[in-house]
Amino acid sequence: MGAVLCALAALMLMTGSASAASAQAQLRFVHAVPGVGAAELSVGDTTVGTAGFGEATDFATVAAGGQEASLAVPGVGKLTSEVRLEDAGAYTVVAMPKGKSAELKLFADGSPTSGKARLRIIHASSELGMPNALLNGETVAEMLEFGDATPYWTVAPGTYDLEVQDPESGDNVMDPQNVALSAGTSWTGVVVGGGGEKARTLLLSDLVSAPTAAPQAGLGGLLGGDGPPWGFAALAALIAGTLGGLTHRVLSGPRRSRLFT
Repeated sequence: MGAVLCALAALMLMTGSASAASAQAQLRFVHAVPGVGAAELSVGDTTVGTAGFGEATDFATVAAGGQEASLAVPGVGKLTSEVRLEDAGAYTVVAMPKGKSAELKLFADGSPTSGKARLRIIHASSELGMPNALLNGETVAEMLEFGDATPYWTVAPGTYDLEVQDPESGDNVMDPQNVALSAGTSWTGVVVGGGGEKARTLLLSDLVSAPTAAPQAGLGGLLGGDGPPWGFAALAALIAGTLGGLTHRVLSGPRRSRLFT
């Protein structure tokens, strides 16, 4: 029995080490720096993708933990920033203007809610000041500061007019946008513009696919899915082999001892 416990302990240690080594996150990149050409974002050893101004990449699977995010613009230079990503988390990295340069800002994405729709706004246009955001004429965010994100708003599914207004004059600082929000979805709207670029909101779905990788969550994670999971099968085989060896020793041991009596 001691051998069985040792084998189980060894398997758990191996599983924990593999889980830590394969911790992953989902991350996309949004280019919101006007006047700058296409830029490529890398996180750690993974190239997330390339986007032009007012564009976003698809989600990429990157290693979780502390990572270096690097933004490269051909003919201009490179910008780096340290980011920390949680295992199984989803993130949006926005490159936005900062003086005569730029900065990378990391935003954790939210999860959808059954039967409802969720939406937030990230303010990434420095020339728009501190505007208000409205949905169907109702103010949902006041004096939004550049570089900040609103909390997620949870609303009934439907079609909404999204407006961004000057809080003093009440004038729209960009054309109103009609957005269709369906049940069980989560969205991020990134306000971009300035430097001669017309202000608008880039609407992005937060829904991402789970990483297609080996289970990452200890013995509990080994028991999910369809059919016998590899970890559980390995555990069963290890226990069966260990028990088989012990049974052989128990059954054969006394007979051998009698032979030598």
